[in-house]
Amino acid sequence: MNSTTIAALYLEAVGKGCRMFRRPRGDRRLAWRTARSVHGPWRPSGSPVLRYALPNRYVRKIGVPKFAKKQDEYKLIGSTMLPGLYGSWCGMKRCREALHYPEGLQAQECSLIACFSNFQLEMMKLKETESLSRLICGHGFSSKIEIDKILKHLSISIKKIINEIAELPAQEDDKLPLYGPYLGRALLELSATALLARVDPFKVLLAKGKQENTDYELGKPHSSAIRWQGDVVDKAVSNLWDDKALGNPTRAILGAYQVELVMIDSAERIIGNCNEDSIGSWYNNLTQTDAKGLIERIKVKVNSLYSSLSKGVHHELLVPIESILDRNTVLTLINDTIYIVSTLSLLVSQVPHAYQSSPLESSLQLYKSCKELEVV
Repeated sequence: MNSTTIAALYLEAVGKGCRMFRRPRGDRRLAWRTARSVHGPWRPSGSPVLRYALPNRYVRKIGVPKFAKKQDEYKLIGSTMLPGLYGSWCGMKRCREALHYPEGLQAQECSLIACFSNFQLEMMKLKETESLSRLICGHGFSSKIEIDKILKHLSISIKKIINEIAELPAQEDDKLPLYGPYLGRALLELSATALLARVDPFKVLLAKGKQENTDYELGKPHSSAIRWQGDVVDKAVSNLWDDKALGNPTRAILGAYQVELVMIDSAERIIGNCNEDSIGSWYNNLTQTDAKGLIERIKVKVNSLYSSLSKGVHHELLVPIESILDRNTVLTLINDTIYIVSTLSLLVSQVPHAYQSSPLESSLQLYKSCKELEVV
């Protein structure tokens, strides 16, 4: 069953009035992308198109048996199939053996469809979600190191947010602008806090220490709190080496000193050692300017995203929210956020003194995987 056939079945299902799909243009666009897919059977098998074109009830109707009664059995089958997910059909034999299903293309095909419709999408997203959390926070955290405890907590929170973001396209048009901006803003702020912890652990440890103190009050602002203006971005400094400026230098991730002393070098190293094969379709965005230009574009975009997503979080709009934060706008903001936090995390991963810095090749692989988290 090829991608074109799957797309045709999907459109047929939509035409019969599937209640979750009432946006004809979006349906046709998703079907068209599936039909043009060059990834072969494995990739479309976990897509929303297949889930609605060939739902479980259809698979049961044509007589394919249920393969597992308990969730643990699904996990066992999934772990058996996982080695073949990103290769060719090498996983087919493992899958058939795990399911004890007879030989034959038709039986094999139906088995895969039924099995994938239950868990393959989650398995693929798990890998990509793990890539983003690793790129932002690092991995291999120790329970005995305080900064590791913080990064592990942030990593878990980021994974939860990404899992929610993956479900956004299924939201109705009137609900998407209520929930999407919150998720985008949460991803932006969690990522910024994690990156701050890697380049300036003292600030984050100080904030955590205050929160653990018995006199910490939820209903009042605290000077130890991490703030967007001052810790992530900050005002420009006309003369970096002026005594007055050096008396209280900004330590923001995208502040003048971090950019001048570490970020530009990191960007130059990445741009000079990456190619389209190593980082995928984000390559053109990353390399369209020099290192200084890249960082400047990140700074502008970070502030723009923070402001745009805030409009939905704080409900400051006095016109119908969907008239400004419509479906396409919200999903574009989410995808831009994924790109920006991934790119900024890639830069931090190559800062030599940053906590949890990693080899360039490993970071580029993670960065390439993060692109798959974009929503349509």
